[in-house]
Amino acid sequence: MKKIKKIMLLFAVVLAVTGCNVGKEDGKVPESQNNVEKVLEERMAESEADEMNTTEERKKAAEDKPTEAEAATEENSIDYDLPAMGRRMVYATVNQMMINPEEYEGKSIRMQGAYYGVWHEPSQKYYHYCMVQDALECCAQGIEFVWGDGSHVYPDEYPEAETQVVVTGVFETYTEEDGNLYCRLKDATMELAE
Repeated sequence: MKKIKKIMLLFAVVLAVTGCNVGKEDGKVPESQNNVEKVLEERMAESEADEMNTTEERKKAAEDKPTEAEAATEENSIDYDLPAMGRRMVYATVNQMMINPEEYEGKSIRMQGAYYGVWHEPSQKYYHYCMVQDALECCAQGIEFVWGDGSHVYPDEYPEAETQVVVTGVFETYTEEDGNLYCRLKDATMELAE
């Protein structure tokens, strides 16, 4: 964008220097016609003002942005609030968490979806998931979560399957088996969705 502005500016300067005398009589420019130099100066001033505003906006945004430590200490700090996103973005974000879990490690995640509890025979344990669907509702992707310290009793304290819930927790990877890295939301809160 800056190159285009510079090229246009250079063209206007060349045009002015070469003596474009259209509409001039005896070296005077009629008031009804634009003066190339005047327009050129206005455009340069606008360009400089735009650049200064952009630079100042960036500085202000950097000053206003809290550090990671400040963000972590804020109450109810959510790094990724999925219910605030559009349906396509929610599904894409959850998919990215599965593909690139290292980018989300330690981040607080809030998500809304259908609750499912799944029995895993080899570990003799129930695993709990919040499942989100894509925009067309043909595909689902879920994230495992541990409610609180993991002491909640299944099925007594958990909702029925497919109940819409809101789960908030800290994303972590916790084990690798057979080349698969498993992740979940730890220390999660769970509430029924409205």
